[in-house]
Amino acid sequence: MYLTDINHFGPFSSDVWGTVGDWSIVTATVVTGIIIFKTLRLQYKSDQLQIERNDVDVIFMLINQLEQDYSNYSIVLKETRVGMPSTEKIMHGYIAMCNYFEIIGENDEQYIVNYLNSDRDTDKLLSVIRSFNLVKKKIAISTISNSTKMLFEKKLEIFYSAKFSYPLNCLLKNFTEADNQVILEIKRFKDENSRIK
Repeated sequence: MYLTDINHFGPFSSDVWGTVGDWSIVTATVVTGIIIFKTLRLQYKSDQLQIERNDVDVIFMLINQLEQDYSNYSIVLKETRVGMPSTEKIMHGYIAMCNYFEIIGENDEQYIVNYLNSDRDTDKLLSVIRSFNLVKKKIAISTISNSTKMLFEKKLEIFYSAKFSYPLNCLLKNFTEADNQVILEIKRFKDENSRIK
């Protein structure tokens, strides 16, 4: 039996089949690379969306906590009448702030400063103010889209206008100059948020 030359097997030489094999490997590698690249891009986009969703969730959580802190702000007004037992009235949230600051705001600056420095309700107010500022900072540094940021900022503007504007105006209406740290923090908060419209 006689074997033909292996290099001339079939209609093409072995060099042609080697070249076809090389091109097939290169083509498969390029296609695989493109598929891997597209997969990684989709994974990156998915990761970015997840980070944005996480930021939105944190902001919602902070806003809910702010609303809860505001609602939990309470004062106890004691009424004492001659010949009658004293009564206590507990107020919460907006009503508490309005009544509290209307009463305190009618006094002179020194009385208000002394009262705020000695009153535990001042700590509750500062806590709510700081919660508000924390939400504002989180919105500013978050990775969410600008349109979503604008919506959250608008929510805070509405929150301030509806829940802080009038009570703080009542509290600070008699102040001209303040060197007290508590009053300065409250005034700074009012000034920063009053000019946002």
